[in-house]
Amino acid sequence: MLPPRAQDLVDRYTDRMDRRAPGLLQGLYLVGSLALDDFHDEVSDVDFVAVADDPDPELLCEVHDGLDRLDGLYVTFEDLRTSPAKLPDGHNMLAGRLQLNKEGRSPVEWTTLANHGVTLRGPRPAEIGVHTDPEELREWVRGNANSYWRQFLDGPYGVVYDADVAWVVLGISRLHYSMVTGDITSKSGAGRHALTAFPEHRAIIEEALRHRTTPLDESATPDRQRERAVKAYLGAAIESCR
Repeated sequence: MLPPRAQDLVDRYTDRMDRRAPGLLQGLYLVGSLALDDFHDEVSDVDFVAVADDPDPELLCEVHDGLDRLDGLYVTFEDLRTSPAKLPDGHNMLAGRLQLNKEGRSPVEWTTLANHGVTLRGPRPAEIGVHTDPEELREWVRGNANSYWRQFLDGPYGVVYDADVAWVVLGISRLHYSMVTGDITSKSGAGRHALTAFPEHRAIIEEALRHRTTPLDESATPDRQRERAVKAYLGAAIESCR
């Protein structure tokens, strides 16, 4: 049983795919917060991995029209049995836009699918033989922590909203969890992990967990003390991921 909003999106998506391109959708799997038991209706996207051979971009745009917050990528079964580092660019849907790039093709998605994925159509991930490699995941974590996340530490980025606190603190905590375990956890699970791994930053981690379900508040004002606490934790977690 899926939450009502997620079920509605999935039903509308599969109905459109099956009517407009019968047989194209060979597999459909949910990853992200739904797979990790951390879905919150007001803030969570519905993340999917769809198996479809050479889908037509125009068809995908038509199918996804109006299906807000349904994000995911299109792959083949052979793609899933291959290291994502070896794959070429592929189609993915993000924030209502169809893209052709490597977005979503990483050890994070492959590991989530293999270990936690929810099967809606097609063989189960274990039957596919989804490629996973904990050391490959850890190497990806190191690179992501020291490139994507470091920009928020070194640059002019300001933590203004409650949702910012949750996104930064729990986002880098997920990477640290993967570095330690070789697996994937939810944002909430990452926060609980961080409380043990970084007890000296307990206050900002607990605040991030409180704001896990907070929608964006446009009336928020800067809080420099809180921003310093976020950046202090971010720096410690990045260093530990190295």
